[in-house]
Amino acid sequence: MLVLATVAAGVAIVSLLSSVGDREGEFSFRAEQPRSIDELEDSYELGTGSLEVNLSDIELPEDTTEVEARVGEGALTVVVPQEAAVRADAQAENGLVALFGRNVTGEDVEQDFEDKGYDRAERRLSLELSMVMGVITVQREE
Repeated sequence: MLVLATVAAGVAIVSLLSSVGDREGEFSFRAEQPRSIDELEDSYELGTGSLEVNLSDIELPEDTTEVEARVGEGALTVVVPQEAAVRADAQAENGLVALFGRNVTGEDVEQDFEDKGYDRAERRLSLELSMVMGVITVQREE
């Protein structure tokens, strides 16, 4: 099922890249990988393009760590630590939202995810993700 989701996301991204590139002329690729909690930003944003926020190197502190990310048009990928207790809220005006392999597509897409035991976990990661048009993906580090 994950392979099918990846293929669907790839097709959507290729279609999106073609349409965005034709209209805008500029497409940015940006990767953020903070190495510590001190390097972590509260918010990440990109107008048009592909933004990857890789949080796999961060040792989360006790309590809740909140991260927001937004892409206008393109692709937003967030990689979370394997052991993190995660809550994710994602919205796309038009596109695909894939949270840990659970996919929803269409217009005005909203999808929420919460790990079992999130509220009782000592270290929690809360994600607020949004996009106008494109693909939002959240996955655990491999």
